[in-house]
Amino acid sequence: MTDHQVSQVFMPFFSSKPGGTGLGLPFVLKTVEDHGGTIKVESRVDVGTQFILSFPLMSDSKPIPLEKIQSIIL
Repeated sequence: MTDHQVSQVFMPFFSSKPGGTGLGLPFVLKTVEDHGGTIKVESRVDVGTQFILSFPLMSDSKPIPLEKIQSIIL
């Protein structure tokens, strides 16, 4: 991606794809930030792009068992 594309990639309705809505990455950013995380974008034109997601480690809370999550969803 170009520097311009990287600077705009999380803006709603910005898309470099024909027919793209530009809503996917803004949704991802909001979700990651809601969980205390961050996203870093590294890109080189004609080489590739990396999205690096970081989340804080869990504190004293215990993870919810998968079985309980499945029963909540179902």
